[in-house]
Amino acid sequence: MNEGNFARAAALKLILCWEDDFLSWNESAYGGIGNMVVPQEKVWRPDIVVGNSVENRRRRIFYVLNIILPVLFLSFMGALVFMLPADAGEKISLAITILLAYIVFLTIVSESMPQTSLQVSILAVYLTVLVAMSALSVVLSILILRIYYKDPNTPVPGYIQSMH
Repeated sequence: MNEGNFARAAALKLILCWEDDFLSWNESAYGGIGNMVVPQEKVWRPDIVVGNSVENRRRRIFYVLNIILPVLFLSFMGALVFMLPADAGEKISLAITILLAYIVFLTIVSESMPQTSLQVSILAVYLTVLVAMSALSVVLSILILRIYYKDPNTPVPGYIQSMH
């Protein structure tokens, strides 16, 4: 089990009990005194620090800056494929580059998830949908370019004429 890939949030109540040998005595040696009140600042207490909050904040910032924001920027760029003119020459290469970038991000997200996880990451689902849409964008861009560069003397197929 690789514990480095797990992220957990927990709310807990911590009750600590300890026995301090310096705060115990024999009652008979002290006139039958069995208990007494001592101010809290006079009694040693262990220093307890609940850590990991700074690390979780850094981890959250890491994911936002290195995965979520680039994926959002790629999402906007994916729509720009259809705004490029057909004769620009870079329509297909931009669409394929965006598709490959989505696949890389999906691989990174999938590798960071535990193998035995019962839940699916929302980011992984979102990236899978973006991969499918980007693949469709490549196919549509190819069709658009094929129609744009079609020989004007070639007749239009019947199934395309019926769409009109």
